[in-house]
Amino acid sequence: MEVNEEEHILRIISLTSKLSSTIRKEVSSELKRVGLKSIDYVVLKTLSKGGITPNKLAERLGLTKPAITYTLDRLEARGLVRRQRNTGDRRLVTVTLTKKGKRLLDRANHLYLHSLQKRLSVLAEEDLITLEQTLEKLINLLFEGKEKRGVNHAYA
Repeated sequence: MEVNEEEHILRIISLTSKLSSTIRKEVSSELKRVGLKSIDYVVLKTLSKGGITPNKLAERLGLTKPAITYTLDRLEARGLVRRQRNTGDRRLVTVTLTKKGKRLLDRANHLYLHSLQKRLSVLAEEDLITLEQTLEKLINLLFEGKEKRGVNHAYA
């Protein structure tokens, strides 16, 4: 039985959706073990690259300002992030990762990467490389000519 192009496309969409959902559930389960929600992890991972204003953080992650404020409030209460006012302009606030936040992020990274590595270890290295290259091509094709704002690169 010959499969036409539309059936291939629908199958690819179905498989990538299922893969995304499965990985998201796996990551969420591992993050719960260290007391983090997925959004917490994404914020901590983003802050690990350097301090940023809450507005820029919200923009980068495609979140609303109230959502990022609520998340930062929770993370700050746990001592994982710190808000610092600019001494020259007190209206400006920069959010940074604390040492405690960095340690928790390292632990979360280890837990979920170890879990995914265990599952992916059944694939040969060349299969992983081919999969990575194919997914990159697909993403580049889908975003060709479009701004990539709001695309979550935290798990990369």
